[in-house]
Amino acid sequence: KSLWYNTSTPATGSKYTVQNASGEYLTPVTNSSGTFEGWSWTSSPYDFSEQNSSAVFSFGGLADGTYTLTQVDPAKGATPSSLSFTSSLSYSSPQSLKAVKDSLNLLDSSKGTVWAIAVPSSLPFTGGKMILLISLSAVVLFGAGAITLFLLKKVKKRGEKR
Repeated sequence: KSLWYNTSTPATGSKYTVQNASGEYLTPVTNSSGTFEGWSWTSSPYDFSEQNSSAVFSFGGLADGTYTLTQVDPAKGATPSSLSFTSSLSYSSPQSLKAVKDSLNLLDSSKGTVWAIAVPSSLPFTGGKMILLISLSAVVLFGAGAITLFLLKKVKKRGEKR
């Protein structure tokens, strides 16, 4: 599941791929009427989206082996990241998934959760209503300075011609 950091609020809209150690991607197989029939491994990535409004992801068809889960799209409103983690799955010791850590610390495998975070992409706009007045004043002063400089040069040239 995908949740907003340290909350129980679903972070919807993210997408993930599942890749095996051979570099193939897990893909659901459906028949011509769209009915699910099973799983296959292909060379083209398949983007898994959440299955419900609780932002829970579901996939199957994994045998014992090493798999990499990679976020290809972040949740709506979340900061894009390069979240990717690899783990070995073993049905004889499923606790091996609990020790997985990602470099961004967005994975909490003990809760089956990938945290979504939102970081402002720019500094906040400051200055309020005065920023417009200050900007306009700066433009007017710059314009007045440019006109004054032009007139001074023109007067200086007239003085040199005499």
